[in-house]
Amino acid sequence: LAQAQSAAVSLIQQLSTTQMIYPGLGKQFLNPLNLSHDFVCQFVLQAAWQRLHRPFVGTYESASTAGFRAGRTETMRPLTQEMAALARQLGRQREPLSWEELEAASRRHKALTLQAATGQGFDRHLWAMSKLPGGGENEPLFTDDAWLKLNRSILSTSTLSSPYLAGGGFGPVVPDIGYGVGYSIDDDRLGFSLAGWQGEDDLRQFAEALESCAQELHAMLLEVKKT
Repeated sequence: LAQAQSAAVSLIQQLSTTQMIYPGLGKQFLNPLNLSHDFVCQFVLQAAWQRLHRPFVGTYESASTAGFRAGRTETMRPLTQEMAALARQLGRQREPLSWEELEAASRRHKALTLQAATGQGFDRHLWAMSKLPGGGENEPLFTDDAWLKLNRSILSTSTLSSPYLAGGGFGPVVPDIGYGVGYSIDDDRLGFSLAGWQGEDDLRQFAEALESCAQELHAMLLEVKKT
């Protein structure tokens, strides 16, 4: 018991956490634009990752399957080609965002979220196949580099929005270089809770990149509303 307690304390001491709250970019602002709330949060996250000049990595998002009896979660893969292209633009500040491309990326995100929530996802199914008796994990699909990269979720994310909660966290799942990102969007703000192994300075830079990307997206959407 003492050994387990010591290991837990050591792990906690290695983990750093911080938060970023951005006012204004909330549900009330986004609803008239018909943009997915979840898409906006994930987009800001991926753009901030690019702003730190980091290559895209495997990103996990939990999607609720509570609509099914004994349903729990499915994996949603938010980093689509559409989102990646826009995240590069905003993150690297290369060129103005296209409203039409933003709408298209949001629609794609909504479609994938619906698939995951209604039993049309693929991650849990393939994971179960990999665990079949007789060497499922040794099948070519499950030893392929693409499969291994997909399931190395350096960005592990989940959302929990409620007027009764100030926020929530999510833990990193990849040792040493992983991040856990819990995020929420309320009527008048969005927020991120960050956890990682890289130290307080690293998380501070990540939070600052999130804030600047949210601010620039907000400014762009304000101009859209004027037209």
